[in-house]
Amino acid sequence: MKRVVCYRVYRKVQIKKYKNSKSNMKVHYLVSQNDNDSSPLLFSTVANEWLCSETQQLKESTIATYTHKLNKYIIPYFGENGITNINTQEIYHFINDALSNNLSRKYVSYLYRIIRAIYHFAEKKYGIKDITTDISIRAREYHSIDILNVRQQEELIKYFSTHQTPTTLAVALSYYAGLRIGEICALRWDDIDLNERMIYVNKTIQRIQCKGENQKTKIIITSPKSDSSTREIPIPPCLYNMILTFPKEQNQYIISQSAEPIEPRTLQYRFSRLLESAGLDHIRFHSLRHMFASNALALGFDVKALSEILGHSSANITLKTYVHSSTQVKRTYMDMIGNDFFVE
Repeated sequence: MKRVVCYRVYRKVQIKKYKNSKSNMKVHYLVSQNDNDSSPLLFSTVANEWLCSETQQLKESTIATYTHKLNKYIIPYFGENGITNINTQEIYHFINDALSNNLSRKYVSYLYRIIRAIYHFAEKKYGIKDITTDISIRAREYHSIDILNVRQQEELIKYFSTHQTPTTLAVALSYYAGLRIGEICALRWDDIDLNERMIYVNKTIQRIQCKGENQKTKIIITSPKSDSSTREIPIPPCLYNMILTFPKEQNQYIISQSAEPIEPRTLQYRFSRLLESAGLDHIRFHSLRHMFASNALALGFDVKALSEILGHSSANITLKTYVHSSTQVKRTYMDMIGNDFFVE
């Protein structure tokens, strides 16, 4: 039987302050509520009820993320207010204050989606008007991702050939097959079929926040990011030949070479050391996935097939998020324009 853990938002009388002392964010008090008294239905009460209702259908990592964001940002701001006393202007103030507190637009949009879900829950359970239907947030801005240029990628490939280590294999799995860092850390040898030349991605590793436990965080192995992230990836010849050089134990994790996996932040650290050793610019491990997507499209990959290899739910996500045309590609296209720039 699946054990359901209900995370609870803080309900004690306390003040939560943001780490940035220069922040203009409001400071709100968290107050306890007796279920038998006649006080207004607090936002924090409804938020907690919504969170508990979600534990039965969402992954533990998702619930931990919701709990962290509620306790750090949303409950300190709205917690003492009766949910019916909050208006759209106050939610807009929350959004603007969060942005001015140097939170990214993507992160603030995530916070707003949680608030919207809470109000949707309150409307269904208590008949409270969902005021978030009148609120809109400007689409988040897409920022450029630091990736290696063509010459640097050639240097990285040369490094693969002279340094056959678990770390270079991890880098190759992302660069040649587009796997996420958590998926690579969770990969075992029995997830690779060398006869079929196929990688089976069915789990990921991540560190999550703990509540009500002695430790602050913990490592969990769980299903991938979404249903579409569970996938089969054909192994390209260059990666296949590299995999063949490593000893294989079916019960071992590929990168740790033991029965215990390494966590993503450890692999990110090792990747940084690898770049330093290779004399290459520092980039995030996730940038390898961006490079795979961009290079695959330049080779003529069908976008739908590429999105499935990456584990995206739609080809639109692939095009918006991961594909970056190089300067040379854009120059090649522009050089095609001339006096006969027309289509008959």
